[in-house]
Amino acid sequence: MTIKRTVDGKEMTFKLTEQELFNAFEEQEHIWDVNAVESDVCMYTDEDYMNAWNITKEQFTELIPDIAYRLRRYVIEYDMSEESALNEALQDVIDENYGS
Repeated sequence: MTIKRTVDGKEMTFKLTEQELFNAFEEQEHIWDVNAVESDVCMYTDEDYMNAWNITKEQFTELIPDIAYRLRRYVIEYDMSEESALNEALQDVIDENYGS
């Protein structure tokens, strides 16, 4: 894939290898997953869930990138629906970081 960018006022053309393109896709997919988790987990950040997990909202927020990574892994490796993968990822990541 060839992309054009302006750098220091000069238009430049870059050719991405297949691996670079794949890496860029994976990075963007993770960004989308993090955004989706942030949107979907607002229901989990109420006081009842925070008390049940014995974590603060700030601690939970720090886990979102890990939850997003785990969600994608579960969808790909275990052919889970995104909803099921999210629920599993939430519980697994919280347990691993703050479980007893």
